[in-house]
Amino acid sequence: MDARPVRRYRIPRYPTKLRVLAEPELLARHVPPRWRTCAEVALTGAALLAATDMGLAGEKAAPPGKAKAAVVAPIFKHGEGRGGTGCIAVAAPAFISEEDAFQIIKEELARRGVDLSQRRVEWANVKIPQRYRKSRPSRREWNDEIVEVPEVSRALEVDAVDPKHRVAVEFVSREEYAKLGGPGFAPGTWSSVKDYDFRETAKWLGEQVKKQAGYTYFGAFYDPAVYDGTLKYELLPDGRRIPAGVQRRPREEALEEAKKLLRQQVKDFADWLKAQGAM
Repeated sequence: MDARPVRRYRIPRYPTKLRVLAEPELLARHVPPRWRTCAEVALTGAALLAATDMGLAGEKAAPPGKAKAAVVAPIFKHGEGRGGTGCIAVAAPAFISEEDAFQIIKEELARRGVDLSQRRVEWANVKIPQRYRKSRPSRREWNDEIVEVPEVSRALEVDAVDPKHRVAVEFVSREEYAKLGGPGFAPGTWSSVKDYDFRETAKWLGEQVKKQAGYTYFGAFYDPAVYDGTLKYELLPDGRRIPAGVQRRPREEALEEAKKLLRQQVKDFADWLKAQGAM
């Protein structure tokens, strides 16, 4: 029997994750009647439903056509999205350029009918404050606290917009990390080491858009930051493992893997748009 790719499949009769994303109250409407007769079970079920709702969507999206604020997509996790450069960093990630990232986003969304015809659109009403990491010592370790500086902010310039479907996208890259709210060094400090947390910054950016932007379907993507080297370990007689160098692969392979992960983020966003009724 030869394996063949599935090109068509029936829509499941049970509620899928995408439908729950589109209708966050769906699970709550289908609590079994017998559960409702028992207060303890009902309370437990309500807590579980609330936790499930928060885990899937992170927010309750307003119905299409009636929203007054931006409807922000959750962050679709494909890739760690963290990396560092400089000083004694063993290996730097393979970063995706702004141009390559936009090409991937544009191609993938075009397949779903999204036309990102407007580039570099400034949203004057969405202010992105500068952020920096403030390290403070505890009894056992140093804890990093992210501090916002509202008085030092700039208007958000999104990568692209589809005005017809009211869809806007932004890619958190290395080039625009600080510009999009990526935390840097505290004022008056400097280091040759630079740490990037693209996924956290993308999530935080979405929160700013949700609070400040008008009715738009917004999606933030992040650089997966795939490394071209993996740390090798040596097994000691007592069972412990110690670092024993880095096993490298062609940097082009790491970059291709990063692009595939970004493409998967965009595919999930397109499915989310469909579930929202935006397309």
